[in-house]
Amino acid sequence: MFQSKNYTLSEQQILDCSASYTTFGCQGGSRNGTLTYIRENGLNTEASYPYRATKGICQKSTGDYKPAYTHVEFNGCDNIKNALYDGPMTVAVNALQWQTYKSGIYNGCTSTEVNHDVYLIGIASDSWKIKNSWGVRWGEYGFIRLALGNTCGVCEKPAFGFK
Repeated sequence: MFQSKNYTLSEQQILDCSASYTTFGCQGGSRNGTLTYIRENGLNTEASYPYRATKGICQKSTGDYKPAYTHVEFNGCDNIKNALYDGPMTVAVNALQWQTYKSGIYNGCTSTEVNHDVYLIGIASDSWKIKNSWGVRWGEYGFIRLALGNTCGVCEKPAFGFK
């Protein structure tokens, strides 16, 4: 069983609304800026602000989810594991080979050089559970399970969560 609160939050809201926080949508940007945006504005659920895979006009935030705490940095696999007890966090991964992922525990990365930010929402005895931004038709309804450890570089860069 995964050990985290389960929020299905809007990636689209980040694409549409957070540019002034040094986020650049699919062209990269600042995870720190994204988390500052979420703390200050809240984030709608994906149901109320669905993913369209292209930048659009910002809709008003209803603040379905608004963390009460500031975001903090976690380094290394053990610290990331322990921090998941407090809730989900952003992590950087190497997703170059993820396009064909359908289901199961993935361990097919050939590099730990990171190139994509995702949302780490939980951990099981054998895997990390990650929400990706590529929509519900990809992977396990928008999620991937990575083999535990530094698979795809998940522990290479600092992770950011709320505390």
